[in-house]
Amino acid sequence: MTRTPIPAETQIRALLTGTLADILREYGEFAIFNASKYITISRSYALEFMKSDPILTNGYLERVLKNHGTHDVFTIIEVNGGYEVAWMDHGVPRFAKFHATKEDAIVDYMSSELHLKWNVKSD
Repeated sequence: MTRTPIPAETQIRALLTGTLADILREYGEFAIFNASKYITISRSYALEFMKSDPILTNGYLERVLKNHGTHDVFTIIEVNGGYEVAWMDHGVPRFAKFHATKEDAIVDYMSSELHLKWNVKSD
């Protein structure tokens, strides 16, 4: 079991590749977890990383677009040359928030879906 802080790049890669649970197991988190206590990166770091690695970013977005549910889940929807992050209620998007870039939409989606609070101290 590892006890040092999770490196920033490991955090964002785990978020984008869906391996966060695997990484957290290395840090002693085995049950239902609160990911936000392990995610110490800032929103701006996440955005910069996503812009620098379009393969991971596009892969994440494709998975979200392909696997989104229709009831009681957050989702990303492509609209009007941008993206909306919305809560799905019986197939109807509610509380949609528009984002001009996929990176902004992904950060908002992660914040909503995983209840992340990005670290503002490292901005």
